[in-house]
Amino acid sequence: MINKTEETIGKINKQSVLIDQFKKNGRNDAFMKSKLYNYQNFEILEAEFFGDTLMRTQMKIYMKDSLMIKFEHYGLRGSDARLGKEKPYAKVFSEIYYFESPRKGILKYKEIKIKNFSAFKKAKSDLDKIKFEITEVNQNDYEMVLRNYVDLIQLHNKTN
Repeated sequence: MINKTEETIGKINKQSVLIDQFKKNGRNDAFMKSKLYNYQNFEILEAEFFGDTLMRTQMKIYMKDSLMIKFEHYGLRGSDARLGKEKPYAKVFSEIYYFESPRKGILKYKEIKIKNFSAFKKAKSDLDKIKFEITEVNQNDYEMVLRNYVDLIQLHNKTN
């Protein structure tokens, strides 16, 4: 399933056309931007969130008709600051969901926990050397990830 999806996505990426984009600056140290692409019955939504030292994530979501076929999410996500000094400050992560139906899919996931922001660049580089953990996912996972997509589309449409 993964190889077939990646082959399809390679073709889509070459043929897709940018149909809409926006960038929203919340403050000097925070922004969100997104781009929406289209090709035949495929839609691609790219989103990037930047919040200085607490969040730097990117998403890329591929929809075929109304089925999400791939959800890619990676970057830096802050931990709860109330956890204390000995707990991780944040995690550098990569997660990729592949769905063949709303009931069946695969998740590839890896992460490195860091104790301070200065470790971000090294952890980001080290993450590329780590193998993904692969698990099967179900309809609950699909619905959770689909909510992210719906929220992003609504935010994208609201700011345009």
